[in-house]
Amino acid sequence: MRNKRVQSILVLLFITTLSVVAACQTSPPPSTVTSIGSPPGSHPNFSQTLGETKCAIYADMMVLPFEEAIQEADLVVKLSIEQALEEFDSPTHKTLYEASVLNVVKGDKELTTIHVLQAGNSKCSFNDNPLFMPGEQYYLILNKASGNNPVERFYIQGEETGMYKVLEDGYIVKLAHRDSYLSDIIDTTLTSELQANYDEPIMVFTEQQFMDKVIQLLDE
Repeated sequence: MRNKRVQSILVLLFITTLSVVAACQTSPPPSTVTSIGSPPGSHPNFSQTLGETKCAIYADMMVLPFEEAIQEADLVVKLSIEQALEEFDSPTHKTLYEASVLNVVKGDKELTTIHVLQAGNSKCSFNDNPLFMPGEQYYLILNKASGNNPVERFYIQGEETGMYKVLEDGYIVKLAHRDSYLSDIIDTTLTSELQANYDEPIMVFTEQQFMDKVIQLLDE
């Protein structure tokens, strides 16, 4: 009964924010893309954030194939989230983070600190994605944000589809969208064990395997 009530609330929120969703969506460069999205549902972290947010936005993401995503990216980087700096409500709900650069796989090797924009903020969630937390480490596929900013500012290509969260023992988890280009490096056992913790289909592999894939593409 409680789950049905929560789902009803989410559906109502979804309907009332359709116009916001339309404003949030942007079209990627012409390419072969896959459309995915998170329908209203129960994300492992969503029940914790629902009471703290005033709205929930769900948007289909236009996802570039991994090979094209890497070629289009301005920066592929391992970073550590330091702190949230600022929240925006217009033109879309976003949060700006300060992050320390740990390893640059593609892009400016001299970068030590960058600012990263994540869709969603404390007032409005995006695709049920939990907001970044200080101390978390990720590999992110990034593109430069427009504007003159004192610190390099980037947005995440494809949002959750361009996020790879660092786990223990050298493993990372691709948080959404299983890409066929990465299918030969997936750890099927770990992926199966961890899948129950996520709504979107995940992929688990080692950091080194991921970096090797990126470098292989860049060398072609």
